[in-house]
Amino acid sequence: MALLKSNKVIQCLGNISPALGVLSSRHSSWWGGVQMGPPDPILGVTEAFKRDSNPKKMNLGVGAYRDDQGKPFVLSCVRKAEALIAAKQLDKEYLPIGGLGEFNKACAQLALGAENEVLKSGRNITVQTISGTGSLRIGANFLSRFHGGARDVYLPKPSWGNHTPIFRDAGMQLKAYRYYDPSTCGFDFNGALEDISKIPEQSVILLHACAHNPTGVDPRPEQWKEISEVVKKRNLLVFFDMAYQGFASGDIDRDAWAVRHFIEQGHNIVLSQSFAKNMGLYGERVGGFTVVCKDNEEAKRVESQLKILIRPIYSNPPMNGARIATTILNTPELRSVWLEEVHGMANRIIKMREQLVAGLKKEGSSHNWQHVIDQIGMFCFTGLKPEQVERLTKDFSIYMTKDGRISMAGVTSGNVGYLAEAIHAVTK
Repeated sequence: MALLKSNKVIQCLGNISPALGVLSSRHSSWWGGVQMGPPDPILGVTEAFKRDSNPKKMNLGVGAYRDDQGKPFVLSCVRKAEALIAAKQLDKEYLPIGGLGEFNKACAQLALGAENEVLKSGRNITVQTISGTGSLRIGANFLSRFHGGARDVYLPKPSWGNHTPIFRDAGMQLKAYRYYDPSTCGFDFNGALEDISKIPEQSVILLHACAHNPTGVDPRPEQWKEISEVVKKRNLLVFFDMAYQGFASGDIDRDAWAVRHFIEQGHNIVLSQSFAKNMGLYGERVGGFTVVCKDNEEAKRVESQLKILIRPIYSNPPMNGARIATTILNTPELRSVWLEEVHGMANRIIKMREQLVAGLKKEGSSHNWQHVIDQIGMFCFTGLKPEQVERLTKDFSIYMTKDGRISMAGVTSGNVGYLAEAIHAVTK
């Protein structure tokens, strides 16, 4: 009898559900109008690489350091810092909205120099962010809300691909100035100066502090000085992106030279920092955002508004990576080890550049590849054309972005000869 009743109930529900729209609702969607987005150009390269069965395949798209065996590399100073932190048995409470105070102080000192007048006078505010991307976005949001001048931000052409959506989605208007000269695979200094001199006053200009991504082309110190003068004449707000301090040349002070020079010349800059590359803390998402202000009172007001911006986005940043970076920067022994290791990583990249050029000469290439050596940092703009890149992928299983940018971190002493052979084959 109970079973009979339950069957009746089921039949009853089945009869009335269409009238209630239950069945029809399964065929509708809130998201029917959502279109398929284009794949990320760099992640797409990695996915294609993984599907390739060629034992000689190379992934030159990924922007993460690899050792000379092509393996992900964890710095020994990071392992030691993690052990010290674990031994303290610290809690997992929330950090403040602005992040770990010790980290913020060490982060600013690393960028500006411990004896910088800005730090001594307390006219900067630094907040911990979710790596460099998060730092840029917090900075873009702050400018969009509080910058009194134009909402225009001028990016070098080309610039890191993520700069455009970061600033665009924050409500900024994207403009560009000349930077890279394809004919020389080097810096278009005259073009950059000419364009910068015409940028409307009070606009924002973004500058890569070192190891320009994607080209690996940096201004020389004397060129930086001229750029600073023109920027000052135009009364532009300078936004420095420094994702590679120490990783570019192996010298943290040399790589921060442009940032410090601009401050010495009276620019009140804003600055994004990342510890992904120079400490290998990619997945820990460790970064900082700094605003150099007129005085301490202004810095306090800016800090209050940065916290208001951060609170509804992610409330407060993650602590583990910040603890690691702070431990390394504030422990003399570990800091010394870190400086040696980051110097070693930079030197390996430089060595691979030299070996690639030597290999191309050995293959008999008649092209001038000096730009491969002259460029700096993780990335190299090879000058390869899209059709040549396509041949490298199809015929040699060498993967890179279509613009010919390669990650030198993917080049090792074991595959540099094969890469030289392949590039020579497609550029004859």
